[in-house]
Amino acid sequence: MSKRLIILGKRIHDILSFYDEINRVFMKNETWSLEHSLDAFNDMLYGQYGNTSVGGTVEIVWRNIEMSRDTLGFEATHALLSEKQRQPKIFDADLIGRQLVYLERGRGKTYFDSVPDIVADYPTLISLADRSVPIRPLFPGKDPFALRFVILILASLIHLTAPVLAEDEEGPALLRQALEGALRGCEAWILEPASWSDGVEPFLAVIGLTEHVRETFGLPDALLPPPSLRRANRYWRIDAGQENGYALVVSEGIPMCHISGGGGEDLQPVAEIVITAANFRSRWDKVSEERTNDMVSTLFRSRDDKAFTLLFSRAATPDARRDRPQVVVTGFYSLTP
Repeated sequence: MSKRLIILGKRIHDILSFYDEINRVFMKNETWSLEHSLDAFNDMLYGQYGNTSVGGTVEIVWRNIEMSRDTLGFEATHALLSEKQRQPKIFDADLIGRQLVYLERGRGKTYFDSVPDIVADYPTLISLADRSVPIRPLFPGKDPFALRFVILILASLIHLTAPVLAEDEEGPALLRQALEGALRGCEAWILEPASWSDGVEPFLAVIGLTEHVRETFGLPDALLPPPSLRRANRYWRIDAGQENGYALVVSEGIPMCHISGGGGEDLQPVAEIVITAANFRSRWDKVSEERTNDMVSTLFRSRDDKAFTLLFSRAATPDARRDRPQVVVTGFYSLTP
């Protein structure tokens, strides 16, 4: 069963009226309303409340979307963040300060931009002409009257299935190169913000393997970083064969990066080769290591900046965890001494 819902941009004059419209469209048959927060909107999609509980397809038509983009754009976002920054007992003032800096430099997401991020944060498929188009051009402005996207309420995950690659590009070499590229991208995003602040081309050049790297709308939960790092995220897939690949998640709001890898091939030997290679060792010092169940986790510290650490987890033995991510890497830059 499918359902079409229409959001009227002319009804949205500020952030509060945005939620009035969301409640009108999604919750009109409920005896309660959503709170005025993105978390509440997030919870509605997660729990399939109101008009999302159709057990099938929900088609959303957002009319006058350019008007909504402006209404929920820079000014509204800046005002909201500034108000939160004045309440340090409730909100993380330092984090919000960084978000304001990103926003003022044209790199941060607006309130409007956050809506597709939330939609993409679930095991759902978004029906667009090209799902590999970056998040920012999601609303290209070519049709100022309507945007249609389909939220398919599915239980299955979005797989990292890649396009068919040339025979000579497949195999362990590409698996290693893709992981090394993801790690370089992780380092560049955090230590070299100039590589993406005015466009991501330099950042992508650092990763390399250009024909195998695609930005996407989101990833399934199993490939996302811990909840505390799921803020203002952007997502890339790095294809490493027909059924193999890595996901790279970064943030425009906090200094983090997250890599997960899996597929039909055994990535454990590849991971060991990468972290024991001279090139990796020249950039990272090993701090500690521990084994938990079927995973080994090694903590590394950057030689270039001691505030930057990398927790590199991989399967403890070869040929394990084929049904789950085999490699999970989380990088974080500490802003406190």
